[in-house]
Amino acid sequence: MEIGIIIGIIAVLFYFWNKKQTFYKDRNGKKKIIGEFVKYKSVTKQIMRNKYHTETYPFVKINKGSDDVGIFKLNFKNSLMKEFKKGEIVELFWSNNELLYWKTYDIGIMKYIPKKE
Repeated sequence: MEIGIIIGIIAVLFYFWNKKQTFYKDRNGKKKIIGEFVKYKSVTKQIMRNKYHTETYPFVKINKGSDDVGIFKLNFKNSLMKEFKKGEIVELFWSNNELLYWKTYDIGIMKYIPKKE
């Protein structure tokens, strides 16, 4: 029984370690973008024929040019979300048409999982 629990814990830690490595590999070489948090907004997605799922996403404002401003949905690659305050400056990057938080794995318990150097 205890061996099963230990193996389960190791498996979960390995899973999160692997996700963190993939995230840092994906982030490597990307340009860091500075944005400003605007608001949280609920987004509803249809997951099955008559089933819908609502999630709350942060939206950030990015200045692309001198007068060109866009508001984009910020995605998190893990389930731990950092709470943002209105007007807070956040570091972001683009990956596969998704705007991601630069420090996604530097919050919560994820910051204690080691990463490859």
